[in-house]
Amino acid sequence: MDNNEHIAEKHFLQRLDFYYQTTAIYSIVLLAYSLLKGTIEGGKVTISIIDPISILLAIFIIGTLISLAYNLSKRREIIIGSDYIIFRAGKKRKKYLISEIEKISITVDRAVRFRSKFRMVLIKVPSRKRAVWIRLTSYHNDKELAEAMIELKRQVGRQ
Repeated sequence: MDNNEHIAEKHFLQRLDFYYQTTAIYSIVLLAYSLLKGTIEGGKVTISIIDPISILLAIFIIGTLISLAYNLSKRREIIIGSDYIIFRAGKKRKKYLISEIEKISITVDRAVRFRSKFRMVLIKVPSRKRAVWIRLTSYHNDKELAEAMIELKRQVGRQ
C-alpha cells in the first residue's frame, strides 16, 4: 500500500453503546428495587439482595458485561479503501477487492419505528456461499458509512 491509499481509507468501528446503556439501566433498576425491598430500622438501611428478582437482575448485568467484554475484544471494524473493503474482527481480516464483488444492494426497512431509515447492505461475493449483511446503524458514523457503500456500489456497477 502506498501513502495515498492509506489516506483514502475510512475506518468504521462497531457501536457498543447498547451494552453500556443496558448495563446502566439494569444497575439502576437493581439499586431501586433493592432500596424499595429493603427496610429502614433504627436509622440503618437493610438491603435485601437474596431475592429472586435481584438475582435475575444481577444475572442480566453480568451477562451484559460479559457480552460487552467479548465485543470489546473482537473490536469489529469495516475499513473501506479506494478499491477494496476489509472486515476486521479481532485478529481476523477479510479483504475483498472491488473486482471480486458481484453485487452490492442497499435496502431500506421502514418497519423499524425508532429511525426513519433503517439501512442494511448486502454484499454478494462469488467466493462466499452466503452474502455479507451489514447493518449500517451498528457502526459509528453510519451516514458516512452509507455514503462510502454507495460509492463502492457505483464502482461495482462500472465493472
